[in-house]
Amino acid sequence: MSEEDKKRLAKAGIHDLLSFALCAPRNYKDYRLAKFPTIGDVTLDVRIQLVQKHPKFIKMSAFAHNINQNIELIFFHLTSYHFKTFQEGNSLAIHGKLEKRYGKWQMIQPQKVANYKLDKIFPVYKVPIRGDIFEELKKRYLTKELLSRTGLPADIVKALLKIHYPDEAFYKEWQKEGSFWGEYLDALKFAEIFHYLQSLRQRRVYQPSISQEARGYEEFLRSLPFEATVDQKKAIQDIYTDLQKSIAARRVIVGDVGSGKSLVMFAAAYMNYPNKTILMAPTTILAAQLYEEAKRFLPSYVKTVLVSSQTKGSFENAHFIIGTHALLFQNLPKATVIMVDEQHRFGTNQRNKLKKLLEEGKKSPHFFQFSATPIPRTQAMMESELVDFSFIKQTPFKKDIDTYVIGKKDFKQLLQHIQKELQKGHQVLVVYPLVEESEQYEYKSLEEAKSFWQ
Repeated sequence: MSEEDKKRLAKAGIHDLLSFALCAPRNYKDYRLAKFPTIGDVTLDVRIQLVQKHPKFIKMSAFAHNINQNIELIFFHLTSYHFKTFQEGNSLAIHGKLEKRYGKWQMIQPQKVANYKLDKIFPVYKVPIRGDIFEELKKRYLTKELLSRTGLPADIVKALLKIHYPDEAFYKEWQKEGSFWGEYLDALKFAEIFHYLQSLRQRRVYQPSISQEARGYEEFLRSLPFEATVDQKKAIQDIYTDLQKSIAARRVIVGDVGSGKSLVMFAAAYMNYPNKTILMAPTTILAAQLYEEAKRFLPSYVKTVLVSSQTKGSFENAHFIIGTHALLFQNLPKATVIMVDEQHRFGTNQRNKLKKLLEEGKKSPHFFQFSATPIPRTQAMMESELVDFSFIKQTPFKKDIDTYVIGKKDFKQLLQHIQKELQKGHQVLVVYPLVEESEQYEYKSLEEAKSFWQ
């Protein structure tokens, strides 16, 4: 699109091809030449024969070639434009409401039809651009080839073009419906959402990264006592690629509970070594668990520390710093990678604060978020490509879960089942629906049952 055309279209709020396609007509006019005289809106090809001035109106006699009839044109309000246009001897196309009065065909206050509108079903737009110029811009840009390049599906492109270049079948249905309907309404709504998502993508903020280094991860994977899943390896490869970019990464790693997201975190810390990595977890228990697993799976030279609200001192010698939101109140060393586990349990401000603490001027650390249940805001950012994402669908082991609903009479059987599972070396998780005793619900609470299990 040329700069001149951009300036012209900008007056109508059109800034790209999709917003042009979404500039739908507000009405349609049938400027096709009538083939026979009929009462109602018609277009005629006339020659002005006689102009008669009366005190309150002007009457013109004309001959309409396309319907082979003499007609009278009545004007109550004339400007200098009308006097110039409707002169004796002039031939022109007019449009208006044709009526038959006292045995004569009459048209009151007709309008001249410009050549670019003549003999067409013409869409009427509400735009501050001269009609002929707007039509020229339409022909230039609203084409099947150009609209297809935007990524719109072929059926949507076809419907949008019909809206801007209507045929007789479309026009008849429009007259009946009075507005857009069916596939045409769907096409406009689809294009509107599509355009909105595209505009969101353009709003993504890109910051230069502090570091563009990454170690290979193959040795780390070989050192594990198990084989990483295909999805885990894919997520690790995504992060490996991110770490080498000059643009700071913003990636969400999504995976169900038990899919092995923590392994991906440790791989990220390994690949970022000897640069520093910070991991923020939502609870002290989870932070401690991640710390223990990191010590188990990462090589000893990757120095890992656990930070809590009671932790004092410097972390300058650490390579992998794990903690809760207490990290936000620590004097942290500059890190090139930040990770947030269970991102949905932190507020947007908390996550951004950690990132801001470690920015160096306009440069930013690579930022990775992990979640089994991304919040709607993050989900929307993923879908609109404001952030990248990796999806871990596989689990390292098959989940073999049996579910039963039990009452008091089944409790003895439950205890026997738990005993069997413990003898096999399996873990048992007991979940209570209530934390404290309730007057509204008859369920046993955790507070009531705690002493029994202890």
